[in-house]
Formats: sequence, structure tokens, C-alpha cells
Amino acid sequence: MNEVLTKGILIEELVREASRSLVEKEKPENLVSGRCFNETDMHVVIYGPNYKNDGLHNSLYVLKSKSATPNDFDCDGVYIPQGFQAKFPGGTILDGPFAAKYDNLKRIRVTSYEGTPGFPTYTILTAPNAIFKPEKSGCNDSDKVCWPIPSTFNELQTYGPADAPTAPLE
Repeated sequence: MNEVLTKGILIEELVREASRSLVEKEKPENLVSGRCFNETDMHVVIYGPNYKNDGLHNSLYVLKSKSATPNDFDCDGVYIPQGFQAKFPGGTILDGPFAAKYDNLKRIRVTSYEGTPGFPTYTILTAPNAIFKPEKSGCNDSDKVCWPIPSTFNELQTYGPADAPTAPLE
């Protein structure tokens, strides 16, 4: 399944791959909330608790390189900006911008950053439960997610993501 998907997202295939992933077999005592692990040399934009009181369910945060969110920070997803890609289990590569949404208690690992000219790619070992493009950001329709999903890098900068609290990598 090494194909680049830009429109029709095969969520069922990503979920199947996640069920086979060894990363998902974590110790139960560590599953306090969803956690994000950034093992790259780059910052990663993630979704966490809403701090802006703007009516959205989550806010954007910047998770610094070589760090993780603490147990008490509920990480719900990863934002991949315009001009970047994400590679998921099974080889599926998706072009940003999009939000990768994860169910509660998931441990999201971003393990590598490949600086392919013109297409920087994050490798994410945890398959998402859903993918949402910017046009699927909204709070009024059941087929949308009530999260900020900036269309451009300028919109991301305007949104002004906060720095995520961090803990050492495990």
C-alpha cells in the first residue's frame, strides 16, 4: 500500500495496520491520557486541551524536538502543515495540511523526519482513527471535527500555537 493519498483517505486500512502495531501494546499503567512522543529533530504541531476558549474542542501546541507530553496532558492528534507529508503504518503517505485524530489513550509516536527536498515527511508509527482536511473543520456538522485546521502556514502562525508542556522521552 505504498501510495500517496491526497483525497480519498482509507481510514479502515490505517486502523487495520494500527491493530498490528507493536507500539499499541503499551503497559496499562502508562495509559493515563493520550500522549505524544516527538523523537525527531524538528518541532511537531499537536492537538491538546483548548486554552483559547474559542469554542473549539482542542487547541494547537508545538511539541519540541526530542520530547514527549506529560501523563496529565491529553494529546488528541497531530497537525501536518501545508508543504509537509506524514507517513503512516503500511506506507500510506498523506499531504498536509490535515489533522490526524486519535482516540483516547493512544500513544502517538513521531519517529523520524525525512527532509526530502520539497516534501519534508514525518513518520508516525501510530495509525490515526480519522483524518480531517481544513474543509472538515467546523463545529456544526456531524461529519466535521471541531478543531482548528489551518489551510496555510500563515494561518497556522496567525493561530499562534502555544508551547506544549514536555516530559522526557521514554
